[in-house]
Amino acid sequence: MQGIKLLVIAVFAGVCGLAMAQAGQPQQQSIPGKPDQEKSDQEKPRQVSERVTEGMRVYYMAPVYPRRARMQGLQGEVLIDATIDTKGNLTHIQVVQGDKILAESAVDAVKKWKYRPSMVDDRPVPVETRITVRFYKH
Repeated sequence: MQGIKLLVIAVFAGVCGLAMAQAGQPQQQSIPGKPDQEKSDQEKPRQVSERVTEGMRVYYMAPVYPRRARMQGLQGEVLIDATIDTKGNLTHIQVVQGDKILAESAVDAVKKWKYRPSMVDDRPVPVETRITVRFYKH
């Protein structure tokens, strides 16, 4: 029964591909084993939770607690939205919430962070995530 389902799906996919070709729709072709890097970089990034991306981080540099912030007794969290590109770098870094002095230090730190790229169908894809950077006096 499982084999029949797979055969029906394969035939349906083939018919759909043929119909698209006949309708003049361009078809994407990929070379097996080679990720289509250009296509990956142009894709709309998928949303991935902060908890997931924390596990993908391969390089971390702690933010510097700004002296001026310490002297003023500033503490709290800075929320940052960012995109992890297909090479594992953070791009499109945007502060969503947090004190301006703390945010500057948080952004300086996360710019140096490195991630393992997210993979879909054995090719890297960009993802959007939120990063929380905490500043608390101990």
